[in-house]
Amino acid sequence: MSQPTVATYVDVLTKTFIMRRLEPLHANLGKRLVKSPKLFVRDSGLLHTLLGVADLDALHSHPVVGASWEGFLIEQILGRDTFSDGCFYRTAAGAELDLVVRRSDGSRLAFEMKYSAAPTVTRGFWNGLQDLEIERAIVIHPGDEGWPLGPNVRAEPARRLAEVDAWTV
Repeated sequence: MSQPTVATYVDVLTKTFIMRRLEPLHANLGKRLVKSPKLFVRDSGLLHTLLGVADLDALHSHPVVGASWEGFLIEQILGRDTFSDGCFYRTAAGAELDLVVRRSDGSRLAFEMKYSAAPTVTRGFWNGLQDLEIERAIVIHPGDEGWPLGPNVRAEPARRLAEVDAWTV
C-alpha cells in the first residue's frame, strides 16, 4: 500500500475511535525530536482478538504485552476530564516519556507505563523529565503497592489509577 492510502485508513480508524493517534510533544529544546505519532488500538480486547491472544496466560508471554499495557493505560488516563494535551516525548538521543499531560493548573505530569511488578526506569526517562522540566511523574505498573522511585517520581499500581489526583510524590 502507498503511504497516502495507509494515512487515509489510519484517519478513518482514528475518526471512528478504533485507533488513537498519540502525537509527539513539540518542544523547542534544540534537540532532535521524534515527529511521527504513536498508534494504539483503543480497545485492548479487540487488539488481543486480532492478535489471536486467547487468554491472560497467552497475553503474559506475548511480545505485544508491553505495548498493549501502555495503550490500555493511555486510554484510561486520557479518558479522564482532568487532563488535556496528551502526547508523548522522545528524542533521537533516547530521552522518552510514554505520556505527558497538562493538568488544570497548567503544570505537566508525566507517566511511564511498565508491565513489571518491580518497574525500573531508564536514564532516558530521567533525561525526558529534565528536558521538559517536569516536576512530577508516575510510573504505573500491575503490582499491588506504590513506592517512591526518586525525587517527585512514584511507582503506583494501575488498580489505583482512579486516585491519580491524590497520588503524592
